[in-house]
Amino acid sequence: MPKKIGGLNNLQMLTDFVLGEQHGIDIKQLEKLNQLRGKLQISGLENVIDHADAVAANLEDKEHLEELIMSYDQWREIDGSVTKAHVSILEALKPNRNLMRLTIKDYRDIRFPNWLRDHHLPNLVSLELLGCKLCSKMPPLGQFPSLKKLSISGCDRIKIIGTEFYGDDSSNVPFRSLETLRVERMSEWKEWLCLEGFPLLQE
Repeated sequence: MPKKIGGLNNLQMLTDFVLGEQHGIDIKQLEKLNQLRGKLQISGLENVIDHADAVAANLEDKEHLEELIMSYDQWREIDGSVTKAHVSILEALKPNRNLMRLTIKDYRDIRFPNWLRDHHLPNLVSLELLGCKLCSKMPPLGQFPSLKKLSISGCDRIKIIGTEFYGDDSSNVPFRSLETLRVERMSEWKEWLCLEGFPLLQE
């Protein structure tokens, strides 16, 4: 990947954007690549330590992207805990509301970002939360109007999937479009407070 890729303003295809000192690539180079479309994977997000750099990536203006994979490869830890600098990075990487498919892999903050709610991603049809080992509570996913496929795996600190999972809009049936649900490899999971919903669930 060229080190000056950020200057290719009309670039439309970029399947894997790999961050890290060894590649000479930082996330700010995404700032002007607003013509990207189709699928984009951002790998090595653990290398982003400055909130301002994440904001500068300007993901919210990339309206042509259909699929986004956000991947943390290795985490720098101090005394077993995530450094404070990492806490707000994913919050700043808010995708465009047109996004249809999202994967968050090996995220190690204690909570999911606030933008992972139905009102910001109304067109989301597929969501995968994989290896988010420090998150202790699920985000409110039940009111995503278009969500058809949901996969949750390796979220080791989740003990209870409670009412917050369904969202707070009592006027709509939770998970009204969901067809496929997979929950696996949850080492601490003990309880699911199951409410009515899932009218289209097949597997």
